[in-house]
Amino acid sequence: MLNFWTSFNQGLYHILNLSVYDHLLLLMVLIVPYNFKDWKKCLILISFFTLAHTIALFFALFNVFSIPSKIAQTLFLITLLILALYNLLLSGKIIKKEKFPFINTITLAIGSIHGLSFPASFHFENTTTNKMAYALQLALGIEIGQILAVAGLFLFLFVLQNLFHFNKRDLVIMLSSFVAGVVVSLALNTHFFVK
Repeated sequence: MLNFWTSFNQGLYHILNLSVYDHLLLLMVLIVPYNFKDWKKCLILISFFTLAHTIALFFALFNVFSIPSKIAQTLFLITLLILALYNLLLSGKIIKKEKFPFINTITLAIGSIHGLSFPASFHFENTTTNKMAYALQLALGIEIGQILAVAGLFLFLFVLQNLFHFNKRDLVIMLSSFVAGVVVSLALNTHFFVK
């Protein structure tokens, strides 16, 4: 059976592992339009991701539904590119208030994609209790990891705005363009494009 720290640390490492930076790109493109005073909105966004990820992970662990990791990676890159383009299209524009904003919907979609393909490659007793405990402990690690990453990203944005005098619109355009460029590069190296 997995102990708490093993599965918790897996979730934490999944977010804070710099060699697998796709999740950090997601967090960057999600929070760059916001200021620190909007931290509650950002917390809700990343919690949407964790909730969707956890529910989808339950489906995968209990063999209800899952998707191959290669397809999930491609879908993740597509949704990440959509987020980056969304930021670029709306930078500097007033966003109409929606009952359930587009950004929330796409965040739920990304969380679901991740959860359905998350590799459950750990050795633990194949029981309902252990699967549920694993998913919940993993989710807690992911949530704490995201909070730490977002705090670091807000600090990074603060430095860019206050020491290097970037205005918010320029930051949104610059960082969203950076994410879009990285995503296109990664997409061109996926199994769909590389023989």
